[in-house]
Amino acid sequence: MSTVLYVWELGADYGHVSSFLPVAQQLRARGHRVVLAVKDLARTQGLAGVCDFEVVPAPVWLCEVGGLPEPMVCYTDMLHRFGYLDSLGLLGMAKAWRALFDLVCPQLLIADHAPTALLAARTLPLRCAMYGNGFQSPPLTTPLPGMRPWLQVPAARIEHSEAAALQTMNEVLVQLGAAGLDNVAQLFEVGENFLMTPEELDHYAMRGDAHYCGAVLSNAGGVAPPWPTVPGLKLFAYVKPGYKHFDALLQQLRAASCAVLMHIPGLSEPDRAALESTHLRISPDPVDMRYACREAAAVICHAGFGTVLDALLAGLPTLLLPMQLEQSLTARNVERLGAGLTIDKDVQQPDFSTPLRALCDDPGYGERARVFAGKYAGVEQAGIIAAVVQRCEQLLWRS
Repeated sequence: MSTVLYVWELGADYGHVSSFLPVAQQLRARGHRVVLAVKDLARTQGLAGVCDFEVVPAPVWLCEVGGLPEPMVCYTDMLHRFGYLDSLGLLGMAKAWRALFDLVCPQLLIADHAPTALLAARTLPLRCAMYGNGFQSPPLTTPLPGMRPWLQVPAARIEHSEAAALQTMNEVLVQLGAAGLDNVAQLFEVGENFLMTPEELDHYAMRGDAHYCGAVLSNAGGVAPPWPTVPGLKLFAYVKPGYKHFDALLQQLRAASCAVLMHIPGLSEPDRAALESTHLRISPDPVDMRYACREAAAVICHAGFGTVLDALLAGLPTLLLPMQLEQSLTARNVERLGAGLTIDKDVQQPDFSTPLRALCDDPGYGERARVFAGKYAGVEQAGIIAAVVQRCEQLLWRS
């Protein structure tokens, strides 16, 4: 029996672990031990099937780093926010990852947005792969490319960011007795890069030649959608109470003549009751997205990858409310497809009603979403998962 260690270090929400669970289940069925090292234990514990696996906390960076330039324009800018300007702190993180490796004794490390785990693994004879939707896996160029293609970022700005991160990484590697890196891209030179996304949703449009494995949808789960029992189009929304324009969104949805179902994680029961109306219902529990998409006319979300993909594969247009960079890149891809509209988080007085009417009244948005759905209609989840599992076993058995 071989041991596979899945690690999740950066990012948030359900999507990371839930998209890997079907692969983990198949690896386990084939006799492998799978251990999950995750950033968010509480959120992970609620996912269907997690109880079948050993779950441990991932070492995560907790210090807030101030004085960094805004906005974040490249991958190494992101690393700066998680210890890659602090060689002593990063050394502590790498040592914690190495201690975890010693406890689990994996033969294969699968990193889902886990750069520090990959850094620590460079000191060990450990086979490594990356797994995710592409955001965590920049193209292997020097320097790594910019992540805001709509901005004119001076080349020197990106080069300086990479040089600072590389210096910190190499100081850590020296302390661990390992050879330094020539460039940051070397960190991502692994045995396999599982790009679990359709090409159209890749966050790096300039990636060039790449093998796209296709997305693994999270295990079906959640409650049946408790739609309001009123006439009119149905809208499904998955939003967070921390969204900058949360109050304005709720106010406009309450005024809409639609049946609106929302999932708002972390909302208190008194707040939920106060916000509901005859045609707006809030589910405190995750809703079965695929079930909800069968009846909805459109989806409102923060452009999280999994939610967007569920909507597109159901042929539904989306109103996208990105809160951070990864979501903004996904929203741009959906707009490029012609299957959605975006509300910029920096707009002072956002109008949600007008784009929602456009999505529902203009058949073009739905038609383009259905073109996307049709392209991938014949792609079976079982085949995607089987191919990933087969490649994992090749890495395990490689001499």
